[in-house]
Amino acid sequence: EQRNLLTNTKFNLDQNRTQSRQLLINREYEVRRLERIWKNQKELHEQGLISQDQYEQSRDDYEYELRRQKLNVESFKRDSLFQDVQVRQLEASLSRLESNLKIAQKRLDNLNIKAPVTGQLTSLNAEIGESKAQGQRLGQVDVLDGFKVRAAIDEHYIARINIGQTGQFDFAGNTYSLVTRIVYPEVTNGRFEVDMEFEGQVPEGIRRGQTVRIRLELGDLEDAVMLARGGFYQKTGGNWVYVVNDDGSEAVKRDIRLG
Repeated sequence: EQRNLLTNTKFNLDQNRTQSRQLLINREYEVRRLERIWKNQKELHEQGLISQDQYEQSRDDYEYELRRQKLNVESFKRDSLFQDVQVRQLEASLSRLESNLKIAQKRLDNLNIKAPVTGQLTSLNAEIGESKAQGQRLGQVDVLDGFKVRAAIDEHYIARINIGQTGQFDFAGNTYSLVTRIVYPEVTNGRFEVDMEFEGQVPEGIRRGQTVRIRLELGDLEDAVMLARGGFYQKTGGNWVYVVNDDGSEAVKRDIRLG
């Protein structure tokens, strides 16, 4: 509103100045016209061609308009000075208003809480109208490009897990790949842990703390026969089994390797 007032005031002042200049131009023209008439009347009066009254009337008209012109010039100067003061006062007022507005905006911005990193808000501990102290925890933001998976693996496989080994898991209908980055050798409750990072795309919608089932590749892939776990394990120690031929006429003892 203050800005609009300043704009309108400047516009009105410019219009007033234009009108005042036009008035001065008209008055100057009128002074010159009456001056010519007076000089002509003076010559005619000296020659005795017009009366004294006519001569004095032309002289009075000229002198009156001349004094009027001087007053118009003085009035124009005073008005210009006053208008300049008005404009400076309005500009100073507008400057103070904008400065106060910036301070108010800064205070308002300070009420907005911004995380130092870009990510996904996974927890929020705040209620409408609740007061929070400076430094108090409000929630947690997870960096989406920094997800890793920590896997717990049976200690039986600790010698077969190395950095760089890959694994896969299914999520939301898609398969994603992981690569082992850190192997923690400490064994707790029969398990050790590894950290794995995503290779390529990170699953959209995955959350911190979510559980996934990973298929970890412990070696090169090869064809194998899947056996149902049965009583043979107690009898053979899992070292051999009898394999029946295709027609079922005989069974052959074969060594096996479980894995």
